[in-house]
Amino acid sequence: GLGIEQYYENVTIQAVVTRLSGTAGGTVTVQGSINGTDYVTVKAAYITSTSLSVANAVTNTKLFIVTGSPYKYYRLSYTGTGTMSCKLNGYILPNKDNLK
Repeated sequence: GLGIEQYYENVTIQAVVTRLSGTAGGTVTVQGSINGTDYVTVKAAYITSTSLSVANAVTNTKLFIVTGSPYKYYRLSYTGTGTMSCKLNGYILPNKDNLK
């Protein structure tokens, strides 16, 4: 998971999917946790978009903005399709202007 040291009003999470081979596809979702162990999908009420639909391109990227500080830990979940091989990288960017 991607942990942040404290709760922020807004957190931006960037997902980057890089195609290694095959036909890229599938869906990336953001999951959150209060304790770093038990994760749930972030509800639509807290996030700008609920998923990234991966297209057959070399790189797919999306910024997810979580508002209202519902979780301290985040991770990205990628459900791929077919026989492709892709790499998922995630970056977390807390908005320090809105420290809660």
